[in-house]
Amino acid sequence: MDQRSGQDRRVVSNVWYGESLGADILAQPSGGYVSAVVSALSLLSAAGRNGIVVTSEGVARPAGIVVLALICALRRHRSLVIVEFLPGLKSGLTGRTVRFLYRRLLHRAARSIQVMTQWERSLYIDEYNLDPAAVTVVPFYFYDDSTSRTPTPDADRVGVFASGRSSCDWNLLIDAARDRPWNLTIVCSADDHDDVVRSAAGTDIVVRSEVSEEEHADMLAAASVYVIPLQDRSVSAGHVRIMSAATLETPVVVTDVRGLEGYKHLAAAVVPVGDAVALREAVDRLTNDPVTRERVRSRVRDLASANTRSMYLADIGKLLDPA
Repeated sequence: MDQRSGQDRRVVSNVWYGESLGADILAQPSGGYVSAVVSALSLLSAAGRNGIVVTSEGVARPAGIVVLALICALRRHRSLVIVEFLPGLKSGLTGRTVRFLYRRLLHRAARSIQVMTQWERSLYIDEYNLDPAAVTVVPFYFYDDSTSRTPTPDADRVGVFASGRSSCDWNLLIDAARDRPWNLTIVCSADDHDDVVRSAAGTDIVVRSEVSEEEHADMLAAASVYVIPLQDRSVSAGHVRIMSAATLETPVVVTDVRGLEGYKHLAAAVVPVGDAVALREAVDRLTNDPVTRERVRSRVRDLASANTRSMYLADIGKLLDPA
């Protein structure tokens, strides 16, 4: 692997990790294929031949990753660092094309690739023909030690909250909540909003979408219980949500999916995928038992302190110069 010294290289990025890595921050693509390609070319131009580009598939989009990998491979300089590599398994004509190009290019272009779990490391090395030495498991942090928020006392909390943009089983949660006095609020993506509203028709469930980060944190901090109802897919999911809940000390109920492997110990209860009865019973137990909620907070507080945001970013920094 090309290991040029830090003195003669420039680090550029279009993801939030860049600032902590001392990178020059460039704008993210605005959407669409052309924007992704233009953004990738801008990153490469800013980095120069000896520089390092830090991005993610979610921000750069597959088209951008392909352009970055192609040019890095042609330059014979493995200068691409991909954080939060969560491609899942590609399907359809476009997906198969992306898979083909990833298999041909990433092992020649990637300096480091971060995955969230050990099972994804094994899966993606095989699926995308990655260099095992370049793929590192760096679990997402459990506690945000940069926050200035203080947890809300249990006596000041009310209701059940659920949120998410991807891999969410909203129908499961709505079935579980039907006719229950939970005071449930769901915050979903704009794409899911109308479907969720239709599913929740005839209930007192409040459905919202696209709230700000600040308002989301307010809602999470004010809830007695937080639910993360995930579908079981071949990709990590729910890490930011369960970290946010641990930081704000809101007890969590999650579905038992592989995407949360390594994080489920932060939950108050883990229920089978698709089991509305088990989900209902778990939420009922927590909403009716403040002693258990406080015991969960104490346990999760101790666990989460072992993997903070500061520790996580220090580990991400090592991806610039992997062993």
